[in-house]
Parts: sequence; C-alpha cells; structure tokens
Amino acid sequence: MAVDIVISIIGKIGEFMVEPIGRKFEYLIHYNSNMETLKDQVQILEEVRKDVQGSVDAATAKGETIKNEVRNWMSRVDGVILEARKILEDDAVQKKRWFNRWFLDLASRYRLSRESENKITATAKIKVDGQFDNVSMPAAPPEIVSQDFVIFESTRLAIMEIMEALEGNIINFIGIYGMAGVGKTTFVKEIERRAKEDMLFDAVVMVVVSRTVEVKNIQQQIADMLGFKFEEKREQGRASQLHARLKNVEKILIILDDIWDTLDLAAIGIPFGDDDHKDPENVNCKVRKIVATTRCRLACNSMTTGIETSKIIHLNALSENESWGLLTMNAGEVIDSLELNSVAKKVCRECGGLPIALVTVGRAMRDKTLEEWEEAALELQKPMPSNIDGTDEIVYKCLKLSYDHLKNREAKSMFLLCCLFPEDYNICIEVLVRYGIGLEMFKDVLTIQEARRRAHSITKNLKDSCLLLAGNETGCIKMNNVVRDVAKTIASDIYYVKAGVKLMEWPNAETLKHFTGISVMFNQINGYPASWDCSDLQILLMQGNCIEQPMPDEVFKGMTALKVFDQSDIISKGDPYFSRKLEPGFSYLTSLRTLIMKNCRIAAPAAIGNMKMLEVLSLENCKLLDLPQEIGELTNIRLLDLEDCHHSRKKLNAIFPPNVISRWSRLEELYSSSFMKYTREHIAELKSLSHLTTLIMEVPDFGCIPEGFSFPELEVFKIAIRGSVHHKQSNYLEVCGWVNAKKFFAFPSLGCVKPLLKRTQYLKLSSFEGLRTIFPYQLADRDGLAVLETLELSDCVDLEYLIDSEEWKMPPVIEQHQHTCLMHLEKLDLQCLGSFKGLCHGALPAELSMSLQKLKSMRFFKCVKLSSVFPSLELLQRFDELEELSVDSCEALEYVFSLKIEEPVFEEKKMLSHLRELALCDLPAMQCIWDGPTRLLRLHNLQIADIQNCKKLKVLFDASLLQRNRNDKMAG
Repeated sequence: MAVDIVISIIGKIGEFMVEPIGRKFEYLIHYNSNMETLKDQVQILEEVRKDVQGSVDAATAKGETIKNEVRNWMSRVDGVILEARKILEDDAVQKKRWFNRWFLDLASRYRLSRESENKITATAKIKVDGQFDNVSMPAAPPEIVSQDFVIFESTRLAIMEIMEALEGNIINFIGIYGMAGVGKTTFVKEIERRAKEDMLFDAVVMVVVSRTVEVKNIQQQIADMLGFKFEEKREQGRASQLHARLKNVEKILIILDDIWDTLDLAAIGIPFGDDDHKDPENVNCKVRKIVATTRCRLACNSMTTGIETSKIIHLNALSENESWGLLTMNAGEVIDSLELNSVAKKVCRECGGLPIALVTVGRAMRDKTLEEWEEAALELQKPMPSNIDGTDEIVYKCLKLSYDHLKNREAKSMFLLCCLFPEDYNICIEVLVRYGIGLEMFKDVLTIQEARRRAHSITKNLKDSCLLLAGNETGCIKMNNVVRDVAKTIASDIYYVKAGVKLMEWPNAETLKHFTGISVMFNQINGYPASWDCSDLQILLMQGNCIEQPMPDEVFKGMTALKVFDQSDIISKGDPYFSRKLEPGFSYLTSLRTLIMKNCRIAAPAAIGNMKMLEVLSLENCKLLDLPQEIGELTNIRLLDLEDCHHSRKKLNAIFPPNVISRWSRLEELYSSSFMKYTREHIAELKSLSHLTTLIMEVPDFGCIPEGFSFPELEVFKIAIRGSVHHKQSNYLEVCGWVNAKKFFAFPSLGCVKPLLKRTQYLKLSSFEGLRTIFPYQLADRDGLAVLETLELSDCVDLEYLIDSEEWKMPPVIEQHQHTCLMHLEKLDLQCLGSFKGLCHGALPAELSMSLQKLKSMRFFKCVKLSSVFPSLELLQRFDELEELSVDSCEALEYVFSLKIEEPVFEEKKMLSHLRELALCDLPAMQCIWDGPTRLLRLHNLQIADIQNCKKLKVLFDASLLQRNRNDKMAG
C-alpha cells in the first residue's frame, strides 16, 4: 500500500516536472501567501458589494431605475466571489490532508496557487470597476395605460415578469399576494388587458372569488365569459360540464381575483395539473394558466403544493418617489409649491405607499387650502378607532378622510348605501334611485327623473373619487372590497350588514334594535323571528332568501318607521314563483315609501290601500293573482313598475280595476307590458296624469286609443301599437299597421304618436299598405325625427323609396331652413319590402343636406326590386361613416355601388374608408360589387367580407384597388 502511494506521488511530480521550471516553482513557494491574499481580497470585495447593494436598495426605495452596468457588475461580483471561495475550500481540504499525515500533493498546490493569483488579479480589477458615481437613474415617468392603472418602475418589473411567464411554456400558476389596498385587482386587470391585446390565449377569463366562496357564482362567471350555458343545476354537475368545456379550449388564461383561502379548483370545474401540462415540449399540449390574487401568501402556497411550475410574486407598496408621483397626479402639481409641499409630504407618508389610499386622498384634497391639508395630516396621524377589525389602519384612515371630504350629505348617504350589498356585487343605479326616494335622500328634487339624474351624478363623483368602480353591467357600479369594509365600519352604528355570507338563521332580534338599516340579502334564511322591536328601522333588504312562511304581524308592528322594504326573489326550494300574498301586516307599514318585490307570485289584499305614503312600487317579473280596488288608495304613488309581469292563471280582462289609474294623480312613471289589457277606458284615464313623464305600454289595437289623446310631456317611453316593447332601446316607438297608410296618418287617434316623433330614438314601422315613401309622406314637422338613431321598416308591400324628393314641397317661409330630420340616424334596417327600389327618388332635397351623414349600419333583406344600393356618387358621399353593409336575398340587385361619372371629379373624396364589414348573400343577378372609378374607393379598414351564393359575380375587386389598399395599410 505504501509503495503504491509513493509511486503515485512520483508520478505526479513527473507530470509537474515536464513543464518549464522557472515560474512554476514560484506558485509553490508563494502558495500560502497567495491564499491569505485571496482571502483578504474576497473580504474586501464583499464589503464593496454590500456598499453598492445599499446604494441600490436606497435608489429602489426612491423608485429610481438601477443602471444595467450596476446590475451586470453585481452579477459578475457574485460569480468571482463564488469561484474564489471554491479555491479557498480546496485549500482547506489540502491542509486537512497534510495535517492527517498524507503526503504533500504538489500538483494540487501548484494548480490552486496559480488559480488564486489569477483570481486576486480579477478581484482587484472588478473592485475598481465597482467605483460608480451613481448606481441609478431617475425613474421613467409613470405610464398611464388606463384611467385606473398607472405603471411605476416597481409594477413595470412585476408586469414584465408575469407576461414573460404567460408567454413561456414552463409556468402555469402565478400567485400574486399583497396587503389590502396595494392594487392587486387593478394590477391583474392590466394583465388581462395585455393578454387579450397580445392574443396570447384563445380565451381570457377573470372572475372574482371573494371572502365567502360561492361555487355556483364562480362557475356562472366563467360560463358567462365563455358564452356557455349550464344544463345542470347542482354544483357537482355544473363542475363536470365546465370541466369538459374548459378542456376543449386550446389556450386559456383564468384569473381568480381576491382569494382568501385554499380554493378547490376541481369543485368549481377548472382542470389543472393534469396530463396536458406534463410535457411543455409537446407543441400539441393544451395550455391552461391560472393567475390568482390574495392578501395572504399561504393561500398561494396551499394551492401550489406539489406544483413545480408555479411562480409567486409579492406586490409591494409604492416607493417614496412613486407615492409622491401618484399623489401629485391626483391632487395636482400645486402640492409642489412652497406653501403645500411640506404638509403634502406628511400626508403622502401617512398613505403608506398604498395606491388606493394615495388616489382617494389625492382626489379628496384637490383644490384644498393649506389649512385643510394640515387638518388632513393631523387626521391621518390619529390612532385608528378600537372597534375596527380586519381593516388595515392606513387604508381605513385614508378612505375615512376621503369620505369626510365628500361634498354633501347625499354623496355620503349613497356611498354608505352601497355597502349594504354583497362583496363584488353589481349594484344597479336604478335600485339606488328607488331606495333613495324611499329614504328621502335626494333634497330639493321635484321629480323622479331629477332624482335619477342626481343619483347618476353622485355615483359619477364617487367613481371619480375612487370610492366606487364601474360595474360589469350597463347602469351598474361596484364597490371595491377594501372600500366596502371601510364603509361598513363607518356605518357600523346605523347599518347591520350580513349580505351574501350564507347566513342560515335570522340574527338575534336583540342585537338589531338600534339599527336604521338591516341587510341580510342573498343568504339561506328560512324563517322570521316571532317578533322584534326595531322602531328605528328605515330600510330592510332581505331579497334572495328562502323564507316560505309569512312574516308575523308582530314583526310588522316592530318596524312601523320602515321606509324601504325589498323582499324580491323570496323563493321556495320547489317553486321559484311560490305564492306570496302581501300579508295584512303590511297595513302597519304606514311610513313605507318604497316596496320592491320582484320575481314573486303575489296576491294583494285590500290592506295594501293602507300604505298611503307609498311612492315606489316595483313588482317586476311577478305573477300577479289580482290587484284589488284598494290599490287606488295609493294616491302618493309616483313610480309603478309592472314590467315583464304576467298572470298566474287565466288572463283577466284588465289588470287594473276601473277608475284606479285616474286616482294616481302624482304618478310620474308607469312601466307595464303585454299582460296588461289596456282598454279604451284605461287609456282615457292616463290622460288625467299630468305628471306622467315615463311610459312603457303595449296597445293591442288602434281602437283602444281615444280621439285627441296625446302625451306631450313624455321624456322616456317604449310604446308599441300592435307590437312588443321588449327592446333595450329607450324612446322606442313601434307601429304595426295592417291598415292603409293614408288612414293611419289621418287617423284621429294617432295624435298621441306624432308628438312622440321628436323624441323617438328607435322607430319601427311594419305591415302598412299604400305607403309609397316615408319622407315627406304626411309628416308636417320635418324636424320631427331629429334624434332618431335607428329606423326599421318591414313588410310594407307598397314602399318604393325612403325619400321622394319629387314630393318634397318646401313652404316658401322656411325655404332656407336646414332641417334636422335624420341627422343622428346610425342604423337603417329594411326588410321584406317587395316594391322597394332605392333610398332616394331623384336628387336628395337641399334642405336635407345634413341628413344621413352619421349612418353606420345598413341592412337590405328581401328587397326584391332593388337593382343598386348606391346608384350615384352624390348619394354615396353622404355615407362617409358607414361601417357595416349587408345585402341579402335581393333578387334584382346587379351592382352594390353603381357610379356613373362622365367628367373628372375635382377634390375627390375617398369612399368607404370606414367600412369594416361587407355581407353579400343570395344575390343571383349581381355582376359586380363596384361599378365606377377605383381611384375613389378606399377599403383599408375592411375586416370581414362575407360573399355567399352570388353566382354571376366573377371578381370581388380590381387588383389595382387591392394593391393600393394594401399599401394604405402598410403606410398606416
């Protein structure tokens, strides 16, 4: 054994002796000193790196951008230190072997000594390279990508990291955590926007989870965004359907916002972690990525257990400089002035770098005086009230300051009213209007329309103050969950709020005594207390529960001050429309001003007449058993909503008893639909309603309209004569004729229609005989359709032209007057017009020079005598804004555009530059789309050209035209 070791050492010495001797022995002679020098140099370099890191941290805290050369230097330093430590570790091993009486390994000592000298030189050089004058640059100006989101340097880096992960094939779960108010929801909305804009996925879905997890609600949100409908009603069955649907999407991003605890993805129906993700190199594998936001990192950790392809990102508060920038953007640059700068910086520090605090405080303090800024600083420095639980102190104090600075009591009341709804709820502004009227919230307003305008103005101001958000549905707003928590705290002395928290039983009656508002909506309560004493209660919201028993009289007696009562969607498990009779106990609610009972089956007792203070009664989408004569006692009623109601048994002759409508002398708004059998007597009673401004009704026949009847003061209406009012567009007028046109326009009963034309936005005329042209046919007021946006004409067998200039006879008195008729028309829909030949007979009248110029969409369907849509350049030039054109089943059509131009057109205007969609279907005679000089045509915005069953069409467009439009796109 000893002989083998000696031979090995001699062999190594032999290898060493092969190389030149001189310099090589120096490595052995200076071995120890080299090691000591290297150790010292590493310690010095580590200290230099710490100093640079400190400068980097300080610059980052100020929101400045670290220079690339600094980042590269720090990366190089880390590499050099790592290599030097490896040499020193090998030296320690050599010494240990020598200490244990091993023979000296000269070759290893030579190698280590040589490497140490090289590393000493490298450490000296990199130390010199680290002498930076500045490690950073001033941060780039914040990037404003939307009204709600501002990108600073800190968020820019986080966005880059997330987008890189979404674009790659490795990461499929990204968790984002951060404290309340740091901007997680706004942040992921920007991620959603970018993912859609960059078309990274076939579908991008964002849903809100919230503190109380409602699996069905989450499933429905995903299904709605995918345009998918469930067949199953049970959670488990819906989960299977959703799982199958999501498995069919090749690439999908699901954003789960506001998770509070571990979320069971399988229970919802979200496929994740299955075989589709196991082979990222497989180009055919499906891509499903999840982004989740939460306040707690543990929630992310629990969801990523066992998942290696995940990334967790901490969303930090803004730096000092970023905070000041955001505050300045919202409070105004005046805070940089000598007068305000010092106190404004105090306020900024108190906001703790939280965007929600900085924005709300900044907007609240805009245009405020020095004294008000100083007061705000003091308020923010005060300790938080002790009764606040679950709300960050900084967030609470900043949002409370914004609330305190709201301009009037109405805005404060509206803000607090919004906290009565569940988390992430789409709050309908119209519902707030009706609650507000009941609570007498709107001061100095005379009409419901004024109250509605006031409510929209208030909610807009609250959105501008970042105390409310835009809702996901038209006419709705939402409340950020953090803001809602603060609002609930502010209102904790007056409102008891347990909305959407899966409450199974009615709260203890003793705890509710002093509240003026109680919200237990959307729970699973199945009964009432036997009695209670809530003498101060003004608003009770209990919609969306499963209470089948009637409310006891003792409960009614205990809330005689009640002004607003919403008992909508009170359903039984077996029948969503189970019978709910208005209990006799309602007679005790003599102070009630707003009663809402949607989606119920209702029988009203005679006691309903005792609620004489009632101003708003909403029975939308109810099955009505009857309405007694006593309903006429509601003489203060101002709004009656019976939209989408129907009878639960055989239709009655009339929903209202005789001589009831005329007693509602204060009625301003009446919403009804087809179930209401309006008789001639009913409509005659409407004439006595001098305050009526809003009317939705269907008239079954012309004979039901009394002679001389009109609604000159109507502001909002949907009226259909022999038609249907089921249309979203307001100021909708439909007349289905089945009569001779001359009789229609001369009919005495139609005096109610003509005054409405000047406010009509959607006009639908169908089934008239003898109607050869629309304008100026029997229309004395040529400005009568000034606000019309949509015109729909169908089944008028004699109609030849929309406008007949030859019949347009100008009274000499107004010869120079420019008419506003059809100035705002955007959509024209012409269907089944067997005699229709064209838009205009002859040159367009001079007085209509402003008409038709905003038209964006045109549709021609079964206009069998139409030979050309645009037969002249003069007519086509009017339709500069046209975006969509559809021509279908027009048998005689030969050309869509037929422009006969004999002389050159100077200052030629390029045609159809906004056209996006062109659909030409079933046109057997069409020979050419464009018959005219191609130099006039520009189709660079055309996205869809759907050409079907046009047998004679050989060429779509001239080749030179297509090349020119391709060049236009490249130039643009």
